[in-house]
Amino acid sequence: ANAEGAAVPGVITAATQGDAASLEVGAAGGWLGWTAADDASRLGDGLFDVLQAQRGRPTASVVVFSDGVTTEGRSLAEAAALAGRRRVPLYCVGVGGERPPQDIRLSDLAADDTAFVGDLVVFQASLSASGYAGAKVKVRLVRQESGAALGEQMVTLPADGRAAPVRIAFRPLGPGDFSLALVADTLAGEATVLNNRLARTVRVGEETLRVLLVQAAPSYEFRYLRTLLQRQRKRSDAAERAVALTAVLQEADADYASIDPDASAAFPATRDELFRYDVVILGDADPSLIGPAGLANLEAFVAERGGGLIVCAGPLFTPQAFAGTRLASLLPFDLESVRTPAPDAPLETAFQPRLAPLGTAAAPLQLEDSPDRNQRVWSQLPPWYWFAAAPDLRPGARVLLEHPSRVAPHGQPLPLLVSQFVGAGHVVAQLGDDSWRWSRIPETEPLYVRYWMQLLRWLSRSRLAGGRGAVQLTTDREQYETTDSVRVRVRFVDSRLAPSADDGAVVLVQRAGGPAMRAARRGEDGPQRGSCRCIRPLMRRGVCPPCLRVGPGGRRRAGGDPAPPWGHHATPDAYESGSRRVKQPV
Repeated sequence: ANAEGAAVPGVITAATQGDAASLEVGAAGGWLGWTAADDASRLGDGLFDVLQAQRGRPTASVVVFSDGVTTEGRSLAEAAALAGRRRVPLYCVGVGGERPPQDIRLSDLAADDTAFVGDLVVFQASLSASGYAGAKVKVRLVRQESGAALGEQMVTLPADGRAAPVRIAFRPLGPGDFSLALVADTLAGEATVLNNRLARTVRVGEETLRVLLVQAAPSYEFRYLRTLLQRQRKRSDAAERAVALTAVLQEADADYASIDPDASAAFPATRDELFRYDVVILGDADPSLIGPAGLANLEAFVAERGGGLIVCAGPLFTPQAFAGTRLASLLPFDLESVRTPAPDAPLETAFQPRLAPLGTAAAPLQLEDSPDRNQRVWSQLPPWYWFAAAPDLRPGARVLLEHPSRVAPHGQPLPLLVSQFVGAGHVVAQLGDDSWRWSRIPETEPLYVRYWMQLLRWLSRSRLAGGRGAVQLTTDREQYETTDSVRVRVRFVDSRLAPSADDGAVVLVQRAGGPAMRAARRGEDGPQRGSCRCIRPLMRRGVCPPCLRVGPGGRRRAGGDPAPPWGHHATPDAYESGSRRVKQPV
């Protein structure tokens, strides 16, 4: 008011840098030419400071021109309550557009960072958009050095606030480090293109697999599998074998081992001999010819050394003859519940192994690159005739293949291929012995090779994780507004080290020298144990998770190169975390 008490219209601004409120009073219209130069919108704090600065002086009213978005500090509603108590009328005028800026964004990348030559490497992500509902955009998987496309997918953009899945896969044909990126094509009018790309480096190895194959009598399953493993050669060097095979045929003649260079007369006698292998394939074998000491070593091979074990059921011994032995604790089902056909029963009913829900994405069962073609291929493979019924699965067992018509007493389909983690190792049980039938037809023989080689490489993948952090942390995107939530994916590079529970892991978010904060977490659905998502709202400026840092403009940037590690703890065991370095703020 002037000296005569008349009202003088003016403009009042509140400092937004955390200082005391400052007042600017000028002629109406003096605000013309102002620019938005601050890095946050603190409507509630600004109004609160203005009211406090009045110090009891009469205030006719406060007019607020704003889009109503508060990104930091008190809400406008909180400050409005103070204005009400002081009987100061508050008039809010909405400005700005109702529609958010047009943009598309790739986020939440999931992809293995290690693989063997010939494995299917799948890149999965979410594609969201604002202002482009119904538009189509092409997403490509490219090599960053050359820009060469390895695969692409046309995606129809969903409504604002929703996300569409992206899945692009390729099979590396040679070893090396592949610097890859998912890239969404740029659309006209996008606010930024920085979030159209997600990158990941994949290390592809071609190490020779050391495999021990144990069988009592030379069944068809044994003969075809032994021949397959003996013939496999590396893609990078056809003269070098992909599998170093040792075959133990328990009922063979005494001179068998001297004739076949890949044969051994007996099961490895010591732990050291057994621990040299990556995978043991235990076919229809006689446990008495392995012996208590050998079975104890096999248990240690899986649980302590972290080896892979494939148990193939057969009509003579496996798995029922192993009841009461050290092997029984490794199997993903209760041996007492197992039933097999009578030895003299005719096998006239054919059945088609069917992908179980978890098997649709399981690495060893990807016979084709796309999910639809993979389902179709599995439905066209030659049928099986014999299998062992194992209705009672252990907790944590994961069914990958199932019977198409036979069900257990609890109503679930009977399993045909089931996996389980035991200690540091991984066990897979194949409950039929007819996979050899796939090799007899020229059209399906390559699929038979792919099935068995992918299964062996899956159980040996921990060899490729050597020298890498046990835990990998990634964020769903690179840039965030101050009040955004950050989705952190926690993936155990070696899935054998993941917690056994399926409810995820607990992540402690901590800035150096600051208090630890516990993030929400949940386990991921799917056959690959060892992945969960943690959602953590970003805090005020200056309070950052270890993989995030505040940058100019109120944004945070995450991701990049290795940095000093921070601890990740899981109950009951502790695991050393992988690490990241924050890129320079943008």
